[in-house]
Amino acid sequence: MLVLAASDIHGNWETYQWLVEVVDTHHPDLVVLAGDLLGAPESYSTVEADQTTHAERLVEVLSPVSVPVLYVMGNDDWIELPPRPGWHSLHLQRREIGEYTFVGYQNTPRFMGGPNERTEEKIAQELSQIECWLDRQTLLVTHGPAYGVLDGGHGSKALAGLLKRTSVRAHIHGHSHQSFGRSGSQFNVAAGCVRRAMFQGRKLIRHSRPLSVS
Repeated sequence: MLVLAASDIHGNWETYQWLVEVVDTHHPDLVVLAGDLLGAPESYSTVEADQTTHAERLVEVLSPVSVPVLYVMGNDDWIELPPRPGWHSLHLQRREIGEYTFVGYQNTPRFMGGPNERTEEKIAQELSQIECWLDRQTLLVTHGPAYGVLDGGHGSKALAGLLKRTSVRAHIHGHSHQSFGRSGSQFNVAAGCVRRAMFQGRKLIRHSRPLSVS
């Protein structure tokens, strides 16, 4: 299985168009988007109205992608994406694809006052709902990083505790733009509004190849 993962695109349409080209060239089995997918307000009366337009355009730009798209939203995303065949929100959900299981969580510790921000206590409570799903065949997809690993100082201690108690195949996340990269089985795929993504390879996570074109 070849997984193409990116996050923190923040409505940058050139990056989304580039992702379509990457999918067409490298033929991944699926695409993972790990939050902060929509852009900042532009001209509408509310953030929600602006991001509704962004969400519709995002789905349109990525419409050529024929493989499944699994996603979580991020702390800067004020709305959910509109339903589309083959697209699946992973937040507090579990989805089996082939021999692997994908599980997601989109909330982060308090940061900028976004709608998907929580206290560590609340995050711990919510993560308890998915802990029983996590094993060596699981790819955990979150928006935020675990505390102390590729987190730029914005990681969750509750999430770090979850990863310490369990043994997932890989943890894919974003949130910290400056920490793009890999540390063991943890992958920060934050695009940071540029053309940047990461492959988790045919042997699933054991070989990763960053794609960085800015």
